[in-house]
Amino acid sequence: MDIENQLISEIKRWKQRLEIRMSNVLEKEIHGMDFIKNIQAYLADTDYFMNKKDLIRAFECVIWAWAWYEIGEEHSLLKHNGKVQKRWRSFKREAYDKYRNAVNSGKVDKGIIPILDGFNRYPEFVTLSSCEGRITVLDVEKFGDKHGSILLGKWHFPVSWEEVYRTLQQCTREGWLRVEGPIFHIAANSLSKAKLLVEMGLNAGFKRTSIIGISSWKAVVEISTTEIMEVPLVKNGSLIVPESYISIVVEQANLKLERSKEKLSRLVKELHHYCNHEKD
Repeated sequence: MDIENQLISEIKRWKQRLEIRMSNVLEKEIHGMDFIKNIQAYLADTDYFMNKKDLIRAFECVIWAWAWYEIGEEHSLLKHNGKVQKRWRSFKREAYDKYRNAVNSGKVDKGIIPILDGFNRYPEFVTLSSCEGRITVLDVEKFGDKHGSILLGKWHFPVSWEEVYRTLQQCTREGWLRVEGPIFHIAANSLSKAKLLVEMGLNAGFKRTSIIGISSWKAVVEISTTEIMEVPLVKNGSLIVPESYISIVVEQANLKLERSKEKLSRLVKELHHYCNHEKD
């Protein structure tokens, strides 16, 4: 896709998303009506400049429309109608119930439960699938084949190369060692709250943090790190490297896992800052 068509696609996408948001918004007071009028004017200007083939100004207009929307929402001058609020409350209740059931059945990594509880404490957030970071050994038919893969070993803490070596000997196809840092998926009840989540993640050092989904009543943020490592060590059921190399790989894997987990304490601090800000 060339730059022009890509810009057209982005303008239409963000305009449509805002129009969906605006269909569920009511002014909270007289100043809220002024915000709605400005948003509608910028959306109309977006169409005007699109028809004129002035894509730069059209893009600027849709950005300004979003700016007015987010400021109005942040300062409580706009509010969602009852159906949207009810839908969010229902979603949060169901997601939180699933989370508590997973905790009670031991399916949630213990190291991040306090962090997840911290986010779930706020009515505007609810946590989805998350992981505290891990080292794994996988037996796969071919690289990238998730459905046919078999998990042979999983460690949320530094592991000895001897244990990894024994696990690799169980591989009958391709054996891969993987390192994945902590990852969180958190839903927010508004785009402005989702942006705050992104700021928290980035400030804590989670460089792969972004909004990955958005609808008229929620946005989903992924908070994750760049500490990822994937190394093939077995081919056709046989080791393809000496034990000394496995020792080096495991040493580096442990370092990556520990470095990625250091960010968890920073994320806790960011959550505390958010708590203090909300109290103010």
